[in-house]
Amino acid sequence: MVQIKKISPTILMLRGLTMRSKTVYFLSATEIHVTDAFSLYETDVNGNNIKKVSDLMIEDSWMSGRNNGEELVVAGRIGKEIRYQLFIINTKTGAYNQLTSDTAAKYGDPCFSPDGKKIVFYYQKHKRDRKSHEELFIMNDDGTQMTQLTHYPEGNPSAKDFGYRAGAAKWHPTENFISYISLQDGRHSIFAITHDGKKQWKLIDNPISDGYHDWSSDGKWLTFNKSDVKETQYHIMLMNWATKEEKQLTDTTYKSQLSPVFIEK
Repeated sequence: MVQIKKISPTILMLRGLTMRSKTVYFLSATEIHVTDAFSLYETDVNGNNIKKVSDLMIEDSWMSGRNNGEELVVAGRIGKEIRYQLFIINTKTGAYNQLTSDTAAKYGDPCFSPDGKKIVFYYQKHKRDRKSHEELFIMNDDGTQMTQLTHYPEGNPSAKDFGYRAGAAKWHPTENFISYISLQDGRHSIFAITHDGKKQWKLIDNPISDGYHDWSSDGKWLTFNKSDVKETQYHIMLMNWATKEEKQLTDTTYKSQLSPVFIEK
């Protein structure tokens, strides 16, 4: 059983990001009356020296960093009208730059390419239309040349079920593909697609559900949460990417063990 440390008794860690600078960035709901927006905080890998990074309110979404953590790309909000738009935050100053402006749409789970010049994210054209769903898109880091990558198979048995169509994308550090989660055939699985959208495949072909995941900085290891199809018990897994050997890191002490990220030494 791995040791799990709670960062603070008053902070709920929802999404985490670790950088080579040994700083963990996370979202926290610190105001009781606000339940759908979060603040961005940072801490060291031991859970100490917690401080707020920016005044920009953040949506419940994954985020990504570049320049050794000096900049983060996030899904943020300004007031009640500007929701689920993409921003780049300077983590030293807290200043931010808005990349998208289609307020009828929903943007989330942005992730920088390894060189920091591209961003992959999910995009839902009409966020208030229940028949509309998200797909992965890619664009330049200034918000230009937005191009669709994934096309969910609408004839799939899970097309009308609640869950990710495409989301939680991660860019492999050394190989030319993007991994992401998609609910297909009754379970969440990790899929992959090339940055030009020309090749798409199931990354891990398990008969159960795989979900949130992260790549080590050298691309040699994959960590992800795994569960039964009904998602009643989650475990954290570690996979050797070369041999595809999997190791379970957790036991049943906790039922929800989700969203693992690597801490680089």
